[in-house]
Amino acid sequence: MSQMALCVRFTLRDGAGEAFDELVREAAAAVLEREPGTLVYARSEVQGAPNQRLFFELHADRVAFDEN
Repeated sequence: MSQMALCVRFTLRDGAGEAFDELVREAAAAVLEREPGTLVYARSEVQGAPNQRLFFELHADRVAFDEN
C-alpha cells in the first residue's frame, strides 16, 4: 500500500499565530502517541507571510489516513 499525505495552508487572523502554533504542538504530541499509523504531523511557518501556516500529515497507508 502507498503512504497517504495531507498538506493544508491556513491563513490565520491577525494575532492568532501563537495560539495556533501551541495548539498544533499539543495535538502533534497526542496524535503521534495515540495514532500509530500517523508518521508525521507537523506545521511550518510561511516565510514572508506571518499569518500563514503549512500543516502536513503523513500516514502509513490509506487505512491509517481514513481512521484519523
